[in-house]
Order: sequence, then C-alpha cells, then structure tokens
Amino acid sequence: MSQQHDEALEAIVATTKLGEAFFPGEVPKGQGLPYAVYWPSNGTDTQPRFASGSVRQQPSWTIWCVGDTPENAGWVFGVLKAKLFPGGLGIIPDVPGEHPGPFWFRSPQPLQRDDDAKPSIFWHTIETGFFSDLT
Repeated sequence: MSQQHDEALEAIVATTKLGEAFFPGEVPKGQGLPYAVYWPSNGTDTQPRFASGSVRQQPSWTIWCVGDTPENAGWVFGVLKAKLFPGGLGIIPDVPGEHPGPFWFRSPQPLQRDDDAKPSIFWHTIETGFFSDLT
C-alpha cells in the first residue's frame, strides 16, 4: 500500500456527489453528516510468476458510510458502490508506474447503529481494493 494508492481512491471519490466528505481515518471536528471515512490496509505483495521477478500489490480499504439516518448511510454506500463498481464491474484506477486491475467490492455486514453518539448515527461498511502489478 502506498500513498499513491490512497490518492487514486481519493481522486475517484472526489468526482462523486460525496465530493470532499471522504476522509482518511478521522473525520474533522464539526463535519456534518453524511460522510465516508476510510482506513487503508497494507495488503499483500505477491510474485505472480515464480521466474518473472514482477511484484503484485493488493491495496485495500475499509470504508464506513455514515449518516444520521439509515437512508443517508445508504445514500453514501450507493454513491461509492456506483462509482467503484458500476453495473457490477469494477473500474480500473489510474496509478502511475503500475498496471492496476479492477476494483473488487464487498459489504461484509449489515447496517450498524451507534446509539452512544448523540444524535445516533448509522453506517454501512465497505471493503474494497484492487491488484496492481508494478512496472
């Protein structure tokens, strides 16, 4: 995982209606709802072919789609899914110096609710990523 993988994801999300409400790891104080917050994972580096000497990186992210109602959290989820995985096909990000594959997309759990927050908040969880061969 590298900064350029995060930047590729951020550039894609910046073109959506979510726009600037997409944050790495921590939401700025005073940020209104809805928004999305993501956490990058270092992923796994592999060597796809034993004799090739090439390296395949597999960056991934966990994204929380947060809203003050289930519908608002669902809207954020829908915006991100439509952009990263339109029509069930993952888009291919632009990463300089690499040959990335398409995004994969997974929603590993149902809608969650936090009643400790005042007012309550709701969120969907997305796990997404792609493979990228270094050139």
